Amino acid sequence: MPRHSAYNPDYESLYSGIEITPDVLHVLRTSDRKMRYMEHQLKTERFVEDQEQRVAKFLPSRETSLDEMIEKEHRQFAAEQPSWEDELLHQELICRLHSAIKLLEQSERELILAIYFEGLTERQLACRAGLHHMTIHSRKIRILQKLKNLLKK
Repeated sequence: MPRHSAYNPDYESLYSGIEITPDVLHVLRTSDRKMRYMEHQLKTERFVEDQEQRVAKFLPSRETSLDEMIEKEHRQFAAEQPSWEDELLHQELICRLHSAIKLLEQSERELILAIYFEGLTERQLACRAGLHHMTIHSRKIRILQKLKNLLKK
């Protein structure tokens, strides 16, 4: 009686409703062998000995997880740094923005510089100017729309 294991399953009991012919048995064994190869042999590193040359060769796994790639700092995908074209376009946009800011009136320019370049909040700016914070907010929205229109030109 044949011995059954995970590598030699009892196909007759697994597929009791199907007639197991030699051809079907051959296909089942072949597919199991392929599954073992895909599940285990591709994913494990191993040494192979060459008896004639008395050399052991290290065979790395052919499948690498993302965690393993990050750990070993292997890069499969393009770097997340922007390309030189993106950098050039970004620099051009910054130059256009500075030019548009220079076209604003003095009070508008001061408001935009205080909020976006000095890091002041609308409330801090309102206290400094003695205005309601919603007044500052509505001015900021109006100025940003004006900047947007200037940048479209």
